[in-house]
Amino acid sequence: MNINKVFFLRKPDTNEIKQIYLGYAWPAIIFNVFYLLFKKDWKWAGIFFVLDLLAAWLPEDYINLAIFSVGLIICFFYNKIKLKELTAKGWVLTENSEDVLNQYRTQKAEKAQARKEKRKEAYENLAKIESNGGIFQRQVRCPRCRSTNVQVVGQHKKGFSVGKAATGVVLTGGIGSLAGFAGKKTKKVDMICMNCGKQFKYKK
Repeated sequence: MNINKVFFLRKPDTNEIKQIYLGYAWPAIIFNVFYLLFKKDWKWAGIFFVLDLLAAWLPEDYINLAIFSVGLIICFFYNKIKLKELTAKGWVLTENSEDVLNQYRTQKAEKAQARKEKRKEAYENLAKIESNGGIFQRQVRCPRCRSTNVQVVGQHKKGFSVGKAATGVVLTGGIGSLAGFAGKKTKKVDMICMNCGKQFKYKK
């Protein structure tokens, strides 16, 4: 006897096919709530995870038994609960014919292809952003006209420093005052707006 028989559900309005199992979810005995995470059923994974947490608060002698019991509940009742949920949302059981199986496989392949194309598009968009100097560079705006048509002039450097000059005089004599002119690179860059000509500093 097949204790975990495969059935198909159809959504009448979209003609979408979904595969379900009617029987016992045996892997849940071993993997517990991780079985639901693998099936991407976040709702019931969260519910049974809470039960596992409650079981962890029991006396030490009963914790393992309680968590094992949660796995048994998932094993014996999850598939039945899922079927009731889907039928309540309009899904109906359909015949297990070769045509239905082929249609299910076709829809599954189309979804996989759509996900692949979506990931490819995301990678291409990311590459475009990187080629344009990164996402933060693209968002820099001129403080005067708010234009995004700005260009980097160069690394911003600090100007004359009185403190450096005074320290240089004390340590090296008068020539040390030249230390006050030693420009130090900062985390800012000098930029210019190509729209209005405004020059400004931008912190990377």
